[in-house]
Amino acid sequence: MDRNLPLTNVWPIGEVISQALWAARFGASLLTVFAMIAMALCAVGIYGVVSYSVGQRVREIGIRLALGAQPRSVLLMVVQQSCIVLGAGLLLGFAGSFVLAYFLGTQIGGLLYGVSATSPAAFVAMPFVLATVGIVRAMFLHGAQPK
Repeated sequence: MDRNLPLTNVWPIGEVISQALWAARFGASLLTVFAMIAMALCAVGIYGVVSYSVGQRVREIGIRLALGAQPRSVLLMVVQQSCIVLGAGLLLGFAGSFVLAYFLGTQIGGLLYGVSATSPAAFVAMPFVLATVGIVRAMFLHGAQPK
């Protein structure tokens, strides 16, 4: 309009966009931290449940070993029974997460920009980590040795 007017508050477009998206990025980072804490709490919970269930069977395990059962067969029995419980929990978790992902994707669609609510990486990685924690705890019975 007038070439002689001075320009003030000139910002690169990248900086303007970055400032506009700051709150959304901070919220997403905060949710990521909370999700990691929740996953760690789930792993600790699974560790505790498997440890408790194996601890309840210390006498049975000791009797089986005293009667001549091979330690490997007892270990496989404990791991197999722990896997049944873990599998049931993972199936219920999958069902719940698909329902919540559907709700998140359809009802609150504005929050997910460029991200899928049914990300295959999340639906494979988290159950794998949680199942690994449970199976590893069932295999290492350090806290459940017969006395």
